[in-house]
Amino acid sequence: MELLNATNMKAGYTMGMKPSGREMLMVAVKGTFDIPANPGEEPRLAEQQLPLIEADTFTGEPGFSAPVYEVDYAPIKHRCDVLFNGCAYAPNGKPASKVQVGIKLAQMTKVFNVLGKRYWEAGVTGIGPGYPGQFDRMPITYDIAYGGIDNFLKDESRHSAYMPNPVGSGYHRELDSDLVDQTPMPNTEARNDPIKRPYANYQPMAFSPLGRGW
Repeated sequence: MELLNATNMKAGYTMGMKPSGREMLMVAVKGTFDIPANPGEEPRLAEQQLPLIEADTFTGEPGFSAPVYEVDYAPIKHRCDVLFNGCAYAPNGKPASKVQVGIKLAQMTKVFNVLGKRYWEAGVTGIGPGYPGQFDRMPITYDIAYGGIDNFLKDESRHSAYMPNPVGSGYHRELDSDLVDQTPMPNTEARNDPIKRPYANYQPMAFSPLGRGW
């Protein structure tokens, strides 16, 4: 089979199989555009077109770290993906302990807080969040969002994972002070739902892809 591409964008195809066992052909066309600096200008097709992603890529070990890019071939796409890989920067070049970040596209808006490194602190009144440190630049991925695996006990039958984001940080089901004290907290959180407890249903906050098995 020959694929004729007259788009000036990247294109490719691969074979797949439906649950019924029937074969299917998936064709992907990927365009890279330069975002204009001035309002009202239309995006232009970039001179350098990024290649198609042939396999999922991660920030670290596959399956144990956050996805960065997923394979561009998908059997079904019901909706458009809106993804953003980037960093939070302290305003005016001065270190900050908390920065608000957001993305807006048409009627869709997502805004949350990014905080410096912080740790759970166990005291006489219980376990609570420590004060965030300052940062100049903080990469935003699901690695630093709420979630993770509680595997601190030797008894593996009591291990658990926060399945909305098993690669994150800050989650503990076992609330033994010695196990939780000084362990990392997440660096992102919802504006109106600050993370105060290590075992609660907080929404992990990032702009990058969700793991397909979460």
